[in-house]
Amino acid sequence: MATVNENALGLIEVIGYPAALEAADTCMKSSHVKLLGYEKARDGRIVVKITGDVGAVKAAVEGAKNSAGKLGTVIAAVVIARPAEGIGRLIHSPETVFTEPGAEQMPVEPLEETAGGKTVAGPEADQAPVVEAADQELQQEPQQEPQVLEQEPQVLEQESQVPQQEPQVEQVERTEVSCNLCGDPLCRRMKGQPVTHCLHHRQHSAKTNKDGQS
Repeated sequence: MATVNENALGLIEVIGYPAALEAADTCMKSSHVKLLGYEKARDGRIVVKITGDVGAVKAAVEGAKNSAGKLGTVIAAVVIARPAEGIGRLIHSPETVFTEPGAEQMPVEPLEETAGGKTVAGPEADQAPVVEAADQELQQEPQQEPQVLEQEPQVLEQESQVPQQEPQVEQVERTEVSCNLCGDPLCRRMKGQPVTHCLHHRQHSAKTNKDGQS
């Protein structure tokens, strides 16, 4: 099978997809040429690529210019009799749609489909499971929060029990008698302090007055 370098190369650049299809259809019907594909450019421009004998390619390009010009704008058209080997990578570029099978192409990263139906490149596809795992962890975190809330009342109950033990300690400490007048453990008067500090000071005063009157 003859390669592009052995045949002529024809390029027709038009504006709009309908004009590009019309140009490709005219080329395939008018002469014995082979459609290499089309490549999209900016501003809606599309380049149709064909190959074949020099005479057939010239006739196909002329017919495509006339038919495509009725639907859109033909920007440029060119016929290269014997393309150099170095431009093969430009002809069969990754941007070329319906390129010749087995033609030389630039390496392109493989695309993988994620669970959500979106197509991403290889490195991004590898990160997709990590993102999904992180989302699952975030969804599980709210389920653990009620367990923490259930344990908090137990801690509060333990703290509330601590003050109940304090009066018992005070009662044990106050069993010792410090006042030599009344002998009451609840009296905080120390030996040697004035009598007015005694818890039963009024009773002592009343008793003293009664004894004095008698």
